[in-house]
Amino acid sequence: RALLRYDLGGLILIPGRAPDATFDMLAQASTPVVVVDRPTRTHDFDQVTFDNRAAMREATGRLLALGHRRLLFVVRARHLIITRQRIQGMREAIRAFGGGAVAEVMECREEDELSMRLAGALSLPSRPSAVIVSNSAFAAGALRAIRRAGLAYPRDLSLLAFDEPEWAELVSPSLSVVRQPIRDIARIAWEFLLRRMQGEAEGRQSIELQAQVVLRESVVKPG
Repeated sequence: RALLRYDLGGLILIPGRAPDATFDMLAQASTPVVVVDRPTRTHDFDQVTFDNRAAMREATGRLLALGHRRLLFVVRARHLIITRQRIQGMREAIRAFGGGAVAEVMECREEDELSMRLAGALSLPSRPSAVIVSNSAFAAGALRAIRRAGLAYPRDLSLLAFDEPEWAELVSPSLSVVRQPIRDIARIAWEFLLRRMQGEAEGRQSIELQAQVVLRESVVKPG
C-alpha cells in the first residue's frame, strides 16, 4: 500500500503465505505486476515460476533408486501451493516406484519446533533414512536436529534441501540441494515487467522453469 502511493511503474512480487488481499489491491491499482516463485491461479498477473512438482519427483526418484524406503519431507506450511506441488511430486514418485516405500510430511512453523520434533522422529526405531527440507533455514535446523539426536549424516540418514544456502558446499559433508534457477527467474521477470510497462505484452506472460537436483556428499545409499 505504501509503495502504490508513489505511482509505481511496475512491481516484481514474491508472495507471502496469504497473498490474496495484496493481489486484490494490486489488481485494483492496475499496476504492472510480475509474480515470481509462487504461482497464482486467482489473478491474471504475469508470472515466472519453476516446476516444483517435477523437481520433487526427480529428487524422490533418485533417493528411491539409491535404496531409501522411508522418506520424510519437512515443510513450513502445507497449504502453500508450492508445498502442495512438492508433496504431489513426491507421491507420484512413490507410486511410480511400485511399492515398498513410504513418505511422510512433517509441518513445522519455526526452526526451534523443527529441531525438537525432527530430533524426536530421528530417535525412533523406524526413523527415516532420508530427510528432505523445504528451504535453507530448515536445512540448518535439520543439522541441529541430527546432532541433537546423536546421529550423523550421511552415515545415519541422507539429507537434501530445497533452495541452496551459501554454506551448502562449505559444510562437511557437503549438502545436497534442489537448485532453483534464480538468475533466470530474475532475468525473465525483469524482461516480462519491462514489456508490460512498455505496452508490448499481449495476454498473460507466464513461464515455468526447471530446477536442478544436485546430489553431493549428504546423500548416499542407506546403510
